[in-house]
Amino acid sequence: MTTYYRADPIGSLLRPAELLQARSAGSRGEQLRALEDEHILRALQRQKDLGFRIFTDGELRRVNFMSDFNDAVEGID
Repeated sequence: MTTYYRADPIGSLLRPAELLQARSAGSRGEQLRALEDEHILRALQRQKDLGFRIFTDGELRRVNFMSDFNDAVEGID
């Protein structure tokens, strides 16, 4: 008997090594955005290839789990 499990992709996907290296090397601006775009498109295509009906960008542009909060609130160091 086959057992099926439901899994919903939410939150962050693991960052590709190339993206992690670019960030640690201090890449910014258009160069970093182009690299993020490339990896987001790969993640979306992979999900499509796997038959997902709902897609996520994997939050690949986020620096860490708190980055959106830190950007939205003033006075946090």
